[in-house]
Amino acid sequence: MSGPRILLVIGGGIAAYKSCELVRLIRKAGGSVTCVLTQGGQQFVTPMALAALSESKVYTSLFDLKDEVEMGVPNQPGAVYKMLEPFNAENVSMTRLESRPARNGRWEYYFFIDLQGHQTEPAVAKALDQLRKNASFLKVLGSYPAAQRN
Repeated sequence: MSGPRILLVIGGGIAAYKSCELVRLIRKAGGSVTCVLTQGGQQFVTPMALAALSESKVYTSLFDLKDEVEMGVPNQPGAVYKMLEPFNAENVSMTRLESRPARNGRWEYYFFIDLQGHQTEPAVAKALDQLRKNASFLKVLGSYPAAQRN
């Protein structure tokens, strides 16, 4: 699909009724939509309606999502430990850790991490806030649905 890829999180509010029309318009324009419908949002819209309109699975929990984070840490002893410690402290699971050399030529590395959960969840948000204090930079690259086991 060549159009935009949208992650739409629908919470419990009267505006949730508009989500069906929004999904329909995005699909009509050639985009794809991944919907996350919270428990409160389910009081206004059903997952089945959103699945039919988006033509994809509707997630009913933010725990069904993963966040991907990119960060850099200074080249010093214990930097990787300091980077990983907030995940342990907040009980946030990492599903992938990958490193790439930074292109600045100073023997620094960038790390790419997939986290189980979403940046709006309190534990993930707290871990990311702690990381911002230790990382030379931190960027949340995006969220996407977690793979489902059969």
